[in-house]
Amino acid sequence: MPLLTDERLTLSSLVERVQQETFAEQGLEEAPLPGLTLSEYVLKDAREILPWNKAEVYMFGVAVDASATMRAIPYGQAQFDERPDINVVRRVGAGDRVNYMGRGLPLVVPPVQGFLAIRLLLAESDRDARAAAQVIQAVGEGVASSESITLLTAAGVPIAAAAAVVLGHTLEVAAKVMAANRDDVIEAFEGYFGPDDMVAGESIVVDNPGAQATFHFV
Repeated sequence: MPLLTDERLTLSSLVERVQQETFAEQGLEEAPLPGLTLSEYVLKDAREILPWNKAEVYMFGVAVDASATMRAIPYGQAQFDERPDINVVRRVGAGDRVNYMGRGLPLVVPPVQGFLAIRLLLAESDRDARAAAQVIQAVGEGVASSESITLLTAAGVPIAAAAAVVLGHTLEVAAKVMAANRDDVIEAFEGYFGPDDMVAGESIVVDNPGAQATFHFV
């Protein structure tokens, strides 16, 4: 299923898709599904990024599967917490192609259970790498709210719908931090994948107004 774009950081389309599925309908007895990597991205008409300028770009996001496991992006949040000196910002200009070696940058590490809902955003840091780090830290802390999925499920809410609610809440927290840091979203990639959509070895090219990205199931 194609990824969608939505720069407003709202839940609308993702929740509508995820609420159509339930935990039982996903067939968790089936074989585990592959993970997802980002092979490359190219900035296009990204706000005020002109051909002769370089933007300080970073990415962040959240993913969840039918196991109710919330995953913060970038992968390796624990290592990031231990090493605050890691520079998460890349200086990229319009038309520049950012490639990742091998099968790409891991966004969601396999195995994945039942389905995969993901929201990945490219953002420009208007201040410095510390501002980007604050946003990523907020996302990492928000993932701890995965316990809310269990509570919502116990109340009778299908696990897929509960996961969408928690995923959205996590990004809302990040959005507030972004506003405080005056960071702008360049592009948002959003997707919901069922078992039939996730085939190891296949790639998906998403051409959105702000950026084009190539994703790979692995």
